[in-house]
Amino acid sequence: MAQTSERLRKYRRMRSARPSSNEAPVEAGDRIELRAMPDDPNPVPVGTLGTVRSAVPLHDEWHIAVDWDNGRTLSVIYPVDSFVILTRPALPF
Repeated sequence: MAQTSERLRKYRRMRSARPSSNEAPVEAGDRIELRAMPDDPNPVPVGTLGTVRSAVPLHDEWHIAVDWDNGRTLSVIYPVDSFVILTRPALPF
């Protein structure tokens, strides 16, 4: 139950209009699915899965480096681009 409520809190933070400068919307190792990348002239196809490498805040956005399953390494810009978190890596203990 605690894990579900933590995921719900993270989802609500992701849906807010302005990203938090204190906490990234994703963590390294998260698996995501791209929903939209509207401003990129050569976007990753919608529905592509990928693994987050890092997330770095820059002004009012998060630049999220992703290794996409199709071989690309294009970053997601949050909140401009849209994605969903599918899985989170297991803790080592």
